[in-house]
Amino acid sequence: MMKRLNKLVLGIIFLFLVISITAGCGIGKEAKIKKSFEKTLSMYPIKI
Repeated sequence: MMKRLNKLVLGIIFLFLVISITAGCGIGKEAKIKKSFEKTLSMYPIKI
């Protein structure tokens, strides 16, 4: 019973780590895309 509980806890911790790592990478990628998009927009001025 105790071994099963330990495996469950380790599994939950592993899942949490994987999710937090992928979420962290996603935030950095989003900022990079936004910056690239702003750079592209600045190349083509919009006339109002």
